[in-house]
Amino acid sequence: MVVKMAVTTIQVQTETRDLLKRISAKGETYDDVIREMAATYQAYLTEQLRKLDEDEFIPAEEVFSAIETSLSQRRSKNP
Repeated sequence: MVVKMAVTTIQVQTETRDLLKRISAKGETYDDVIREMAATYQAYLTEQLRKLDEDEFIPAEEVFSAIETSLSQRRSKNP
């Protein structure tokens, strides 16, 4: 038996849709991309809270560099 998930429509600006297209890998749905982004953001916040508790500091430049590296890897998967 196949169980279908309920589907809904959300409104986003054209620029947001275009961004989702650019960062998605071949075969990925917008749902896949949004879920991955949400999970990554949640993990990032959890890690930052842990680091704050342990008095570890990460300069913003390192965070931005890691994001750019991740986006570059994604783009290389879907030229």
